[in-house]
Amino acid sequence: MNIRKALSAASILTAALLAKSQAAPAVHPLPLHDGFYLDADVPCGQAYTAGMLQIMGDHFESGHELCAIKSVSRHGNSFTATNECQDTTTGMKRSAKLAMVIPDNHTIIFGTTRYRYCPISSLPTSFKDANEMIPDTPPFQERP
Repeated sequence: MNIRKALSAASILTAALLAKSQAAPAVHPLPLHDGFYLDADVPCGQAYTAGMLQIMGDHFESGHELCAIKSVSRHGNSFTATNECQDTTTGMKRSAKLAMVIPDNHTIIFGTTRYRYCPISSLPTSFKDANEMIPDTPPFQERP
């Protein structure tokens, strides 16, 4: 393959990849980085599920609940989110409002509990699954 053809192929591939990445932008109603947030008093390497919150664009998972963020109101760095949640073990559904403070895109505060972002590479091995950024149960699915 000559250099001209190689450069042309590389240009086409780059354009296709850019078009694909721009075709389906993620929805982020909160100014937070997607990923795992852990109680700030716990080192990332000692993470445990009960002390974690997982942000996935317009969804979050906490404990046994998977929630869809339906709307957000903001006043400075204080946010109120209206959520629809489903318990992933019982299938029970509920709607609620959740108040939080988001001082930066790697920190979220609920009441007196401060959570900070932990890169997946800093978490225990049990969290380093390639599918961890996929919710366990889609919200409002009927359980068999």
